[in-house]
Amino acid sequence: MPLNVSANRVISVSAPSRLHFGLYSVGHQTRKFGGIGMMIRQPRHVVEITESTLQASSKPTDPLASQMVTTWSEQLGRTLGLTIDPSRFSVTLRSDVTAGLPRHIGLGSGTQLAFGTAVGMSTLLNQPIPSPSEIAVAMGRAGRSAIGSYGFFQGGFLVDRGLRPKEVIAPLDLRLDFPSHWPIVLVIPNHVEGLSGAPEKSVFETITPTTHTIRSQMIELVGKQIVPALTSADYPTFAEALYQYGHWAGQHFSAIQNGPYNGPMATDLVNKIRQLGVPAAGQTSWGPCIFAIASDDEQAKSLIGALRDYTSSEYPDQSFQILLTAADNAGAITTLNPTEPRN
Repeated sequence: MPLNVSANRVISVSAPSRLHFGLYSVGHQTRKFGGIGMMIRQPRHVVEITESTLQASSKPTDPLASQMVTTWSEQLGRTLGLTIDPSRFSVTLRSDVTAGLPRHIGLGSGTQLAFGTAVGMSTLLNQPIPSPSEIAVAMGRAGRSAIGSYGFFQGGFLVDRGLRPKEVIAPLDLRLDFPSHWPIVLVIPNHVEGLSGAPEKSVFETITPTTHTIRSQMIELVGKQIVPALTSADYPTFAEALYQYGHWAGQHFSAIQNGPYNGPMATDLVNKIRQLGVPAAGQTSWGPCIFAIASDDEQAKSLIGALRDYTSSEYPDQSFQILLTAADNAGAITTLNPTEPRN
């Protein structure tokens, strides 16, 4: 049925970033992938949708945004029996405009923007908010990791069980609030991207499978050290266990990355952060973003100063963004017109 909505309504969906600490396994397993990650307050990934008039919108929409709205209309809108003209909506996607960050740097912007589009369109058109699995299937997300899909709605620290054959999204094993007093430092090399698209798909199709022993060791590390340390806010235990987990996870891809991290610079930065006294360091997803979780604000600020000095002296031809953030335990925020916040 054609859908009539009032003109000039604006909706904004602001989603946190995702840190992915690594997969349990790759290759042919009874339950594939799985792993752990968390959501962070900044950078934000924002979708803003305006329904301009009942005619086609004259405001330009970038190609990715247009594709996402069309996908929502064809997949989710159609299941609701709606007939929607995507050209009536102008859509802006941005990943933290103040930082000027691109996609494919390890912060999960693709999933957050896709979910933001789906939730924004559903809210704008007074439709029920789809479930994480419904959005993931419709928007083509969560093929390997479900951390960002669940994290969009819930925030926090998340444990992804992994996919069985015929499952459309991996089950969520556990979700915890992450200690908000442990600040997080991000080190992002400018003009460098991690794997995505066809090259990433090719890696997963050809990579040597993880052994059952390694997968079991990683799951045990999460269950016996990382999760208990989080629930008791035991920073030293958490920090060393998280570093060990990330190192093991990176070894799945050592043939591609030449080690547990994506190249010599990433390896050097992780090692330097640990030398500077912050043990909870690693690479999120394919990078190039490197994270460091500090024990308190003083340690984080000291680390930022030291890293600025180090990167400018050791990598004079490479610029970096070094950002201070913290855990996001709330998930995405939806604002309609824009006065009505809705989690």
